[in-house]
Amino acid sequence: MKVPKWLKHHLRTVLVGGVVGLFAFFGARIYDAVVGPLLAHVFPAIPNTVLLSLCSILLLTAVLLAYWVRYLHHHQEPTAEEKSEAFHDQFGEFVANLGVWTHETKPGYFCPNCKMHLRESQMLEFPQGKGWKCLFHECSYLALNPDYKAPTWPLV
Repeated sequence: MKVPKWLKHHLRTVLVGGVVGLFAFFGARIYDAVVGPLLAHVFPAIPNTVLLSLCSILLLTAVLLAYWVRYLHHHQEPTAEEKSEAFHDQFGEFVANLGVWTHETKPGYFCPNCKMHLRESQMLEFPQGKGWKCLFHECSYLALNPDYKAPTWPLV
């Protein structure tokens, strides 16, 4: 049997509402049968100031609970696509002649191979500016500097 689309969208809300309604119904019946006669004899002995304080605390608790549920409902975890977009947005421009990325806030160059795998890996520069190497142990990406000229050794 196919479930209508509108019901599939609201199924959780309908089920939770039904369960809460059942609990409220049976809770009211228990309250009337057991607690009702007890409170009929106890309430007159409690001063009105104490009852007002208890009702105020109960109201404050209900308001805080409603705010907490609203906060949790509206602050959900970002999706994988949103996380990926935020990760890629932190990088600056791609330096094509070197084959590396720059970062918006950090100095140096970053590995393009690690960036594809959502890893931020700053590259280590070789001595004399020969190139850059990725420090991530599973990557080992190497970018050579096209402007590097090997030093010439004097002949003796």
